[in-house]
Amino acid sequence: MKQQTKPIVNGSAVKSLIVQTVGGFLFGVAALGLVVFLPAWTLVYWQAWVFIIVFMGLVMASSAYFSIKDPALIKRRKKIEPAAQKSSGGKFNIFYVYIALLAMLVLAGLDHRFGWSQVPAGICLLGDGLVVAANAIWLISKKENGYQGL
Repeated sequence: MKQQTKPIVNGSAVKSLIVQTVGGFLFGVAALGLVVFLPAWTLVYWQAWVFIIVFMGLVMASSAYFSIKDPALIKRRKKIEPAAQKSSGGKFNIFYVYIALLAMLVLAGLDHRFGWSQVPAGICLLGDGLVVAANAIWLISKKENGYQGL
């Protein structure tokens, strides 16, 4: 049987959580925006806006949920950056996952800028739906087993 961590209930902790969540959301939107919109060289890129809002909304919601329901999980999750990994293999894997994600976002911006591909709006929205589905699966798996990897 899974041991439950006591949820945060005092007002100052909730206020701090809200400030951290909103701050993280705004930082994430700005960082993703720079990575995608700078290579695209335009803000007129609805697919990027939808992706950023969906992705950051999911990150904010899951962070808020686990901050209340399982604060220890949030502390463990902050140790996934390459410098926090104990094994060289772990550092290598996390580093290259970050590089691949960065490259994917930059490539999407360049694709939009130079018009390399024409993707129907429905396919773009399906992709955003898959982001939601993947996050839902991740959320359920973390809820059941907070000690699993990434």
